[in-house]
This record gives sequence, C-alpha cells and structure tokens, in this order.
Amino acid sequence: MILRQIIKEDIPVIFEWLRDIGTMRYMLTYLPYSIGTLASPEDEDLEHDEINAYGANHIFGVGAKDSGKLIGTMGLYDIQERDGRAYTRTLLGDRSYHQGGYGIDAKMHLLKYAFDTVGLRKICANVHGTHAISYMYNNTCGFEVEAVLKEHSVVGNKLTDWLCMRITREMWEPKWREYQQNGHI
Repeated sequence: MILRQIIKEDIPVIFEWLRDIGTMRYMLTYLPYSIGTLASPEDEDLEHDEINAYGANHIFGVGAKDSGKLIGTMGLYDIQERDGRAYTRTLLGDRSYHQGGYGIDAKMHLLKYAFDTVGLRKICANVHGTHAISYMYNNTCGFEVEAVLKEHSVVGNKLTDWLCMRITREMWEPKWREYQQNGHI
C-alpha cells in the first residue's frame, strides 16, 4: 500500500466508487456526491485541482503497493491548526482489496503524516454504529470511542448511532512501534 497524490486519471474511477450505493452505504454523506463541490467527472480539471489544493483538507490516493493502482482514498479533513485536530475519512472503493489490511496500512501512514508532518495532536473519525468493519479497523489502528451520538443518521432506512472515535499521538505511538516491528498490528 502506498499513499500518493491523486492524479487526473483517478477522477473517473473515484466518481464511479462514489456513485456505487454499496460502497457509499456507510459514508457520512449522501448521493449524488462529489469529492469537492463539483458533481461530474467532466469537470475533472477543476476537481483534480481542488483535491490536491491542500488547505483544510489533505486527501491522498491509496495505491496497491505492487502496481500503484488506485484502490481508494484517505485523508485529513477540516484541519484545525490552532486546535491541532482533524477528521479522517477512508474510502476503499475497489472491493477486491477489502479486508486485506490495506486500510490499516494506509491509516497508520496517514496518522504518521498527521502527527509528524502536519503536527496535529488529535485525529477524529465518525463511524456508523452499524458498521462493525469500520469500527474494528479504526480500533485496530488505536482509535477509541470518545462519544456516541444516538440515532444520529439513517442507514438503510433505519436510524443509527454515530461512534465518535479519536486517537492522539500518545495513543498512536505504541501502535506505530508495533506496526514497524511486525509489519502489521
């Protein structure tokens, strides 16, 4: 797995994932969806520029290590420099890479970037209470539940809780050491 810049050729692939109801079921947004403010891949020049503009969002492509093929996106969103925090979101759109450890690898490297390069102190992740895989994946990376928002959104026509998860540098560092020593956690 590699974290890499999103290139112009990635935009149509990302839009395909964003329009897949199965992929988007647990995302904390609704269709039709755009990565930024645009709604179609025909606007890909502007969309590409917006994705790679940084500022309050740092969004990366998740590439397969052997080929660099785009398998998802991951980023830091709503970065608050003064508060030293941001939110993270992950979209592994290529289902053939689900449950292969790619998300954990990418998240561990994103957290290293967040703490060591950006200098953040806390990263938050909001997870639907019914999305066990997302919860387990974040928990494996060292996140813990900080709060539960009861009946906060709808998934499949049912009200669901949000799990507000967080990780700090101090929580992450032992996980990072374990990851570095073993190649996994």
